[in-house]
Amino acid sequence: MLELTSRRTPWHRPNWRAGTLEIVQEMLSEALIPGTKDRTLKEMYDHMSRTLKKDEAAQSVQPQLCSALKNYGKKQGKDSFNIQLATEFFNDLQHSYLENWAEILGSEKKRISLDVEGTAKRIISHTLYRGMSPNSIYKFLEDYKQSNKRCTLSELVLQLDEREKQPLKTFTFAVPVTAAPEFLHGPSPCDPWLNASELKQWKHKHSPHTKKVQHHGGFLLSVQARDISEAAEHAQRKNMEIASRLRIGSTTRAAIASGMWSQDSGSCFPALSNRGRPGLKLQAFRRANVLHKLELGPQIRNVLAVLDASQSKDSHAGIVNGWTAIEALVVGPEEADYCGAERFAYILAASYFRTELIWIAKNYGKNMQTP
Repeated sequence: MLELTSRRTPWHRPNWRAGTLEIVQEMLSEALIPGTKDRTLKEMYDHMSRTLKKDEAAQSVQPQLCSALKNYGKKQGKDSFNIQLATEFFNDLQHSYLENWAEILGSEKKRISLDVEGTAKRIISHTLYRGMSPNSIYKFLEDYKQSNKRCTLSELVLQLDEREKQPLKTFTFAVPVTAAPEFLHGPSPCDPWLNASELKQWKHKHSPHTKKVQHHGGFLLSVQARDISEAAEHAQRKNMEIASRLRIGSTTRAAIASGMWSQDSGSCFPALSNRGRPGLKLQAFRRANVLHKLELGPQIRNVLAVLDASQSKDSHAGIVNGWTAIEALVVGPEEADYCGAERFAYILAASYFRTELIWIAKNYGKNMQTP
């Protein structure tokens, strides 16, 4: 579970699986959308049924939930008996899911036949689906690992369940900016913005022992979360959106500083989650011995232009531009769009096993003792 939530985990090792409840909710949502094809609903139902049967923690409601959705007809509507029954079973499973896993892990007879990695992925998928952040889960598990306290795995899952069911609290961060936007030059800044002197007083009151950051004012950001780690991640995500708006709309080149201060813990957190990540590196030009060439074809120029935009610190912009670049590479001008999806699926599948085998080989070679 630590590996599934760690930031240092290689791309092919994290959790790529949707949670059981997430799949059930998707089925419930799609069933109520007018015009959804019968074939699509049947494929989703079959996938949901297989997922429920394989999930040991869902066995208590699996027959009833599958029966209710199987008997549902599109003409019945959201107020139909079958939909209401399925929703009730879904809510019951949502409340007791981790409790069920704790009971299974506490029974030696049931525990011995479990798929270890599959169990970890199902538990982590559920906690992420319920809104907990990977950083918060990782910190909880790492703190337990480093402490002297010892408990059973069943008790640990119950503690995770308690954290997941905690009510949300409000956390406030002060986020400094490196250049003052136009509206901070006025006599009274727009709420919740603070000018440089007001932000300095705020820091002295709420976070006096943290490192000082050169700034020209900033803003107060409040988020809802279960703990400070989760709150910091939500704030970082929000800061990415605000940073994009300031970069595009401000004439003073206002930018968010590297750190932000917490009113609740008095500590400092990174203001932008992906600051300092390495940029994209391509080895294809060096392998093809064309890195030194000054002129390339129009298709390669277009790809490079899109990839340059993907170096943005905004993850959503990087994903959109990266996918556009991939489509430009794998689809010809006269080919259908689906060719790109099929080819990229082949590339991704092959890359997964190649990377996994290289990772295993490197670890084996490092740990193998040679005479």
